[in-house]
Amino acid sequence: MEIFSIQELEKVIRHVEIEGQGGIFQEETGKQPKDYPKEFLGRIVNYITDNQLIKKIQKLTDDEALHLFVKSVYVVCIKDLHSADDIQEQDLVQKVFSDYLKETSMA
Repeated sequence: MEIFSIQELEKVIRHVEIEGQGGIFQEETGKQPKDYPKEFLGRIVNYITDNQLIKKIQKLTDDEALHLFVKSVYVVCIKDLHSADDIQEQDLVQKVFSDYLKETSMA
């Protein structure tokens, strides 16, 4: 399993918000992101120039990509349910993605 920084995971979450919530992936490919998570996450190259993150995503297995996708969708849904004042995104990312993080600041 690849290890990510919080900043990298936040970029993945933004990608899920942009492509997934807006339906861009489904509109352009005719596929559901949940059925093709690795292909969906691979399209992050359209939004970022972080080659290290792109390589990490490309190395993911299908199961790891699905796991990362589902957790990202979960974070997006939680953010949608709560106002920005009620939730700290970094704290949420740390809790949800604890198995993907290099370092955590949680005690």
